[in-house]
Amino acid sequence: MIRTVVARHNDEIYTRYLEPSLKKIVTKVFGVAGDENIYVKYNLGIEEHIKDGLQDDDIVMFAHEDVLFLDSAIQAKMDYIFSKPDIGVVGVVGCREFSDNGAWWQNPTDKLFGHIVQENGEEEFHLVKNKVGFVDDAVVVDGLLMAVRGKILKDGARFNQSWGVWHHYDVSFCLDVLMNTSYKVAIADILVKHRSPGMGSLTEDWKKSKKIVVDYYEEKGLHFPITKQKIDMWKKR
Repeated sequence: MIRTVVARHNDEIYTRYLEPSLKKIVTKVFGVAGDENIYVKYNLGIEEHIKDGLQDDDIVMFAHEDVLFLDSAIQAKMDYIFSKPDIGVVGVVGCREFSDNGAWWQNPTDKLFGHIVQENGEEEFHLVKNKVGFVDDAVVVDGLLMAVRGKILKDGARFNQSWGVWHHYDVSFCLDVLMNTSYKVAIADILVKHRSPGMGSLTEDWKKSKKIVVDYYEEKGLHFPITKQKIDMWKKR
């Protein structure tokens, strides 16, 4: 079963983008409104799905309300990918190497993967991040759409809301799954449209969040740039 968590903010955007997309698949949706940051909203959504009987093999999607599904086979693809028992997290764009600049998309081109259509005002761009296909050695996927195996959430994985920031929730979740479980993070060929100017890394809040994230993982003993190989070595300490 596919379940969905949405951090609600703008009704007009939600009804234009994500809501019609979710009606095209079979899913149970929990939308979490309010002034809390996305970490808190996503964790509240997880608790609601657990109360509702979340199963180990369920797939929980976390989606921005300004995402529009362009791939009509998204449900079949998610079901197939999560039939692989070692897959824990799936996204549509991301990286195989995460550097201390805090921006997964600013890594060397050969370390990026996936594609999206980005909508900025009246313009749309098909952004291809190096290659399109399937990889299972990613370290970070973008939070615009990420899916997680139910068992990981039932076993206690959560978004680290202790930082008190709005950004890098996707980075910390993916890295924590790789560090604390045996599951892999994957990127799949699932095309979506995202309504975003892509300028988040220029804000002061984002820069503050980046410093918190970099310091946190450095203190854990993970040295940048972070790769799956480095995480595997870290786990063997």
